[in-house]
Amino acid sequence: LLLCPSTINYPCPRTGLSPLHKAIEVGREGEEGGKEGGAAPLLPLLRLLVEHGADLEARALLYDGERGWELAKRFGRGEEVEALLRVGGGKEK
Repeated sequence: LLLCPSTINYPCPRTGLSPLHKAIEVGREGEEGGKEGGAAPLLPLLRLLVEHGADLEARALLYDGERGWELAKRFGRGEEVEALLRVGGGKEK
């Protein structure tokens, strides 16, 4: 993944998920899979994506058009929800 404005929001051709959405999805899988420390690196990765221009308002069509913080909320990622709301200024429904 190249971290530049032209690719940071490029969706996966198969799923349509942006790198931000995919990071949240994979973080969820790591935690549910029971791997030790499963999703621990997620916050630094989210921070890196946001610093390089990740679109916080992008909708994940695979997940009912949810934005990143909504997707994190769906997967029970409270810390990530708070972080994304803080930097994105989103409003919970």
